[in-house]
Amino acid sequence: MDMQETFDKYFPVVMGDKERPYLVLFDALIGYGKSYVARRLADIDGSIIICNNQVRYRLNDYDDQHAQEWHELQHQRIKALLANDNSLIIDECLPINYQKKLDFYGNLGVPMIVVRLDCDRDVWTQRLKARRFDPPREYSVIDYDTAVDLNSRYPAHVPDELVDFTIDTTDNVDEQIDKLVNFITLRVNQ
Repeated sequence: MDMQETFDKYFPVVMGDKERPYLVLFDALIGYGKSYVARRLADIDGSIIICNNQVRYRLNDYDDQHAQEWHELQHQRIKALLANDNSLIIDECLPINYQKKLDFYGNLGVPMIVVRLDCDRDVWTQRLKARRFDPPREYSVIDYDTAVDLNSRYPAHVPDELVDFTIDTTDNVDEQIDKLVNFITLRVNQ
């Protein structure tokens, strides 16, 4: 089975029911709680989570040998999902090459909500140290040392003027996600 067939098998394009599809992007680096917030938000609003770590797992490409090819397939899928009335939550680190990502997402013709995730440094450290490479239960492909190294090489956040909403993932996350859902509803229906 070639990569296109494998990708289509594990990551189908489904029909959605969103009258006004939108994108949610996370202004956060590794360990800030992106995946947790993405899952909770998807549970509430029915959006589809787009996660490159899941692609790495399914394609067994942890060294990113075929990253360019599956990134292109992922971009095609994102466009098709939005065209099929789905809202998407992009579970990736926006600050890494953020301008290139914003250029792509900004040209898709749907509202884009950038959510900044903040986290107490000690909590962040605990989260990173608790990570383990355990697919398929967890799709994380980055251990503590690698995460600290990567996070040190990129800005912690995108410029403030690009941020629409902030969540402190240290505590009371579910309450903040409820407020985010209300914010998204208002933004999308403007």
